[in-house]
Amino acid sequence: MELITGATGIVGIHLL
Repeated sequence: MELITGATGIVGIHLL
């Protein structure tokens, strides 16, 4: 998992 911005539109957890 990576904490990035843009994955969910907001600062969220990148599960892809």
